[in-house]
Amino acid sequence: MNIRDKENELFKRWRFHAGADANTFFVQDGTLDPEAYINSKVKIGSVLKETPFDSTAHQGYVFGPAFVDSLEKNGSSEFLKKKGTLSILAKRIAVILNTLHPSESHDPVDSLKQTAYLNLKKYRGTKTSSQKDLENVAIRDKEFLKEQIEEILNPDILLCGKTRHYLGFIYGRDIHFIAEDPTKKVKLFHLLQDGKPTRLIIEMYHPSHRSSEEEQLKKLREVLVSYKNSGDFLF
Repeated sequence: MNIRDKENELFKRWRFHAGADANTFFVQDGTLDPEAYINSKVKIGSVLKETPFDSTAHQGYVFGPAFVDSLEKNGSSEFLKKKGTLSILAKRIAVILNTLHPSESHDPVDSLKQTAYLNLKKYRGTKTSSQKDLENVAIRDKEFLKEQIEEILNPDILLCGKTRHYLGFIYGRDIHFIAEDPTKKVKLFHLLQDGKPTRLIIEMYHPSHRSSEEEQLKKLREVLVSYKNSGDFLF
């Protein structure tokens, strides 16, 4: 099975587990461009909270061919001007790739196409779910979330936007703190397997947080440079 078929098969079982019928909004997230993702030097999976279930549910949350089509229609420059979740993630991902592989130039939009993203809460979303509700989702859907991360996406980096906390319900004590910038706006962790680090987890403010994105990108770059020069570096 290719990566898209694996995603669809997982979502089919997930729907049944959740008791979500065909009319229930269910986020079909995962890889934006499966081939680009598989061939990327560093696989990045962005971890988000949820997609609101309302009249705007599909706006800003397009996947696969739909995302590529929207870029071709509106242009990458217009896309990056928007302050939506995906445009902000594109800039963050480009900083990560350009810092880890400075010999290559990574365009934000192309960088985003090479990555994947997953919402913790894939169904019955609201404008803002409580932390407890999202914790319950992480616990209830733990095995499905873990399957999506481990067996399908298998990312080298998990990029979190105030979602690292929820990964704790999936991985327990296997998340080890490494470093943070002086202002504590960007934090790095390692995900351990059998006591050995296997993945990097980056925690930042949620993309919709009212803060200076340029400042966050600067802090992200600084803490990654420090990490790259440390003995903890995985790449």
